[in-house]
Amino acid sequence: MIDETLTLPIIKVRGRDNRQTEDTVVREIPMTIYFNKEEIVTVLCSPNQVKELTIGFPALRRICSGPG
Repeated sequence: MIDETLTLPIIKVRGRDNRQTEDTVVREIPMTIYFNKEEIVTVLCSPNQVKELTIGFPALRRICSGPG
């Protein structure tokens, strides 16, 4: 399982003050869904929920009826 968050160095700015610190951000990956060799959509998603998105998105858009 891939860690869903990532800690990165950032610069926080408030008015004229700024300071270097770290912050936690959500990790996302681009994923393209194809149906019958045709690109349907490219979205950003959690790397741990690719299967759910691959099944749910086409079913929600009524491109297909889902598994089974």
